[in-house]
Amino acid sequence: MPAPLREKNKTLRSLTAFGVGLLMTLFILELALRGVDQFVLKPSEAVSEIPAELPPGHIRILVIGESTTTKIGIPQPETSWPSVLEKTFNTHLESSGASERIAIFNIARAATTSPFLVSEVERGFSDFNADVIISMMGINDAAVFARERGFFYRNFSLVRFLFWASVAWKCPSCYRVDLSESEGIRKNKYTKLESFARRHTQEACDAALAAPNFASADLNNFKLSVDAIHRNFPNESHAIDNAFASCLFSLGRKQRDKKLAAEILELSNERSSKSYSALVTIDETAIEMLCNIRIAQGLSCFEELKAVIKLGAPIRPPLLTAMLARREVPDEEIEKIFEQFGFSFDPTRSRYHSTREAYRKLLRIVEESGALWYAMQYPTGETNGLKGFFSDSYGAEFKSFASSFYSAKPVDDINPEFKNGMKQLKFISNRNFVDIVDTQNELEYFVDFFGRDQGLNFGHATPKGDALIAKNAFEALKADWPEIVARAKSRRATGGSRGQSR
Repeated sequence: MPAPLREKNKTLRSLTAFGVGLLMTLFILELALRGVDQFVLKPSEAVSEIPAELPPGHIRILVIGESTTTKIGIPQPETSWPSVLEKTFNTHLESSGASERIAIFNIARAATTSPFLVSEVERGFSDFNADVIISMMGINDAAVFARERGFFYRNFSLVRFLFWASVAWKCPSCYRVDLSESEGIRKNKYTKLESFARRHTQEACDAALAAPNFASADLNNFKLSVDAIHRNFPNESHAIDNAFASCLFSLGRKQRDKKLAAEILELSNERSSKSYSALVTIDETAIEMLCNIRIAQGLSCFEELKAVIKLGAPIRPPLLTAMLARREVPDEEIEKIFEQFGFSFDPTRSRYHSTREAYRKLLRIVEESGALWYAMQYPTGETNGLKGFFSDSYGAEFKSFASSFYSAKPVDDINPEFKNGMKQLKFISNRNFVDIVDTQNELEYFVDFFGRDQGLNFGHATPKGDALIAKNAFEALKADWPEIVARAKSRRATGGSRGQSR
């Protein structure tokens, strides 16, 4: 055989051997990773720490939702409805002589979507070994992120591992989530002096929010109060401005006078910190607030988001949601960001269908786990809109979750696929807000009316509004308490979703 031909065959054999070796290596890695897939890196909003051990007799409740559940814009997270529910129900159990207690783990995330929330439950459910899930989700589902529908991502552990490893490399801080205690609250990075300055700003904010008939003169007084705080804390300007802008946003969203509301929002935008490095370093939620302010003004926050992402801001659901808001034209840089982090936006799918798929997916998780699921409707809404997600015919005419919100159409044709799972699904109504809240007292129950942009008459709740939501949840759980306890004991006896007693 001529020497050139021998060399060519030798090269071909080497390449073949290399290719076979690479395929075998990948195959072995895939098999190995499938054995430890539950330990593969989790996404930015996933459960990264197993909650603390609980004494016997505790019923574990996992709460998922968005800003209406995380207590956005309110300085006392202990007044969130999950926190109030936990305290109220345990007081009830103690006074009635019951031996059981409940522990609520609130993993709600502001501005996120149902597909994200359900994916987090799917990945972290075994860590919580929850006996009960309570959800209030769907209002933010403006987009569908199709990463998990991809063939390779769905079927190959190696692909999932490489994806999350790449995210961890670019954003190690994305994994700092502390859920070790019920109603766990992540602490921000403000110094003591900055926190002190923010507290003074918040006190001025509370005074402004309490004004019965807020007017331009009150706004000017508010500005003067904050200017005085700036003079007293000259080196804490970013912290003060972030708190000031956040307060102005809440203040502007509750105004009936459109001219005054626009004036307040403009000032809010003006006083938002424009030092993106400070926003990333000090408080990531300030970035989301900046986008909320601009979106409320009908503006885009593309440039701000691109700037903070390049500076290392974690790619979290709130930022992704903000990217898609007011998205009137394609943006190549944002598309690259989506692609880099494994997300793809499918504009051909409606919000309603996205939400429906998320609800159905969660029902399958719950059915397999043996837990109970309470699907809660937002204030003033009808639970028929939630029940309709499990019917193929109901909602065919709806374009969005919001368009089904007030539907009183009965649901009597549940898909046979979900008949068994529906035995573990119950609904919590907040429809009584319609009877309790009117134009005279609505500011006692809502800090804003963000839902009105979609034709819905509700917003983020005040402590009084959260207390009403907690009461509605309390009544639902109280009525089913014997079933909840019996089901929890049965799950413990069979090892629960973790295969061990917790």
